[in-house]
Amino acid sequence: MTLVAEYQAARRDEGIARLRRVLALAHEMGAPDSLVYKVPTADLESLTPLKPDEDAFGVTYGEIDDFLEGKEVSEQAYETIVRTYRNSGHKRALPVFPQGWTPS
Repeated sequence: MTLVAEYQAARRDEGIARLRRVLALAHEMGAPDSLVYKVPTADLESLTPLKPDEDAFGVTYGEIDDFLEGKEVSEQAYETIVRTYRNSGHKRALPVFPQGWTPS
């Protein structure tokens, strides 16, 4: 789950579980700690592989969860989350096709 994906998914469905809830549930269900507490990274990133997501985006998953839950976050975290969401609008938009076009 990436920072952007977490925010986008929550905006679509206000009832979605936040990361902290998912991790708590995984722990309660007996998932290995090595999986539950693994530092999220962009494993496919080619410029800086294995760089923690939180370092790459400059905001923590805890701050994202707080933001999504309507809790107070720092101005820096707020601006980072909102900017990331706005800059990724194209990922949530449906593709545009010429009028009358049909797939072959």
